[in-house]
Amino acid sequence: MESQALGALSFDKRNDYHKSKPRKVVALGNMECTFIFPDLFQDSDEFPAEFERAAKNFLQLPEDWLNNCSKYLWEYYHDMLALIGEEYIEPIAEDDDILDHISIESDIEIRWDCDENDAYVSLGGNCDWEIEHGLQIALRNGNQLARVSDYDGHVSNADAYGGEGLTDVIYVKRSRPQNGA
Repeated sequence: MESQALGALSFDKRNDYHKSKPRKVVALGNMECTFIFPDLFQDSDEFPAEFERAAKNFLQLPEDWLNNCSKYLWEYYHDMLALIGEEYIEPIAEDDDILDHISIESDIEIRWDCDENDAYVSLGGNCDWEIEHGLQIALRNGNQLARVSDYDGHVSNADAYGGEGLTDVIYVKRSRPQNGA
């Protein structure tokens, strides 16, 4: 199977998915990344046009695109701080760059969301405030920020919580109100 944007894809029998050879991704500081496709069957012959578009769009993102996530990363941090408490999370100063407190892994998934009929690029990684569940950032069609959350494999909040009204919601607050409010 061949992708115009990613080149020849091989099938990884052990993990049951197609994958690309590692390639540099500008949007991640030229990090070498492998694109994986868990939704393609082993005997698939053609690379889906939606996956091609998502891969091309993602590869064209500028180096500073991750700044678009900062607002939502801060929400995630403050949410976990309220939920778990300062005694369990290393404080991050408000004037810190939140991006200095995350790391993205080099395996990037391109997945299909049947409910929304779109392809998504899904990035997994780690963050300083949620060691157990980490971080996931998903982009609809490879270039539209769709979700920032802990890593649960869902590519949109509508997918995660089963609500059409959440299709364009990037972060869903999970913390309980403070002071019994």
